[in-house]
Amino acid sequence: MQFLRVFCALACASALQAGCAKGMANGDGDDTGDTDGDDGTTDGIGQPDASQSGTPDAAGHQDPPDAGDTGGGPVTLTHSNSMALVAETGVTCQSGFGDKKNSWYRVFDLPAMGVDGALDIDQVTFGVQEASAGDGNQAVTVKLHRLQGEFVVANLTQIGTAKVTVPDEELTLVDVPITASIAAGSTLVAEITVPNGEVRGDYFFPGANSAGQTGPTYVKSECGGPQPEDAADIGFPDFHLVLSVDGVER
Repeated sequence: MQFLRVFCALACASALQAGCAKGMANGDGDDTGDTDGDDGTTDGIGQPDASQSGTPDAAGHQDPPDAGDTGGGPVTLTHSNSMALVAETGVTCQSGFGDKKNSWYRVFDLPAMGVDGALDIDQVTFGVQEASAGDGNQAVTVKLHRLQGEFVVANLTQIGTAKVTVPDEELTLVDVPITASIAAGSTLVAEITVPNGEVRGDYFFPGANSAGQTGPTYVKSECGGPQPEDAADIGFPDFHLVLSVDGVER
């Protein structure tokens, strides 16, 4: 299947692409450090809109906290109006040989989402539109960060990371156990990232839909600049990353 759209950056041969692709071999790069692989932090820009907290229903919708809610207990954070995955809505940066290095982000202002206490995180769920590798498996890394101030690299502190092996599959949700705690009043950044897979011919498209979102989807890749960008600002307004974070407020 051909890609639906192509966005070229820096006059290079790679491109941000939406659609699906088949790879030939596996990439197992250890991308458990920072987004750039050098300083233990990630880059970013902008500030998100307030979103929701609570437990989503089967369609991924959530009710806002009740006015009399005193906080505490299980929490699910998401900017996705629906957790349903739709084919050919994911966006990634690739060359003709496989993935470039890619990261995708969601940013959660905890107080604005009705989470007033500290949050102990135990799981991140993200969507896979398509994963394809020669040996049937490839590594995806989940990272959690605390953002203090403007959304830039110097203001991000990594608080948790976990790697998951994703088999060749399409339109699936992946639950990733991860342990992290973040203080009350914080802004949480969730990131999923894949290493450069050109040597091994790895292809990965994150799961997404165009069902609406309550905060931006951010993209950072070797097709663009050094900071994450709002997907809508680079030509992909219908790319709404499917991702949620589960934890317990205390």
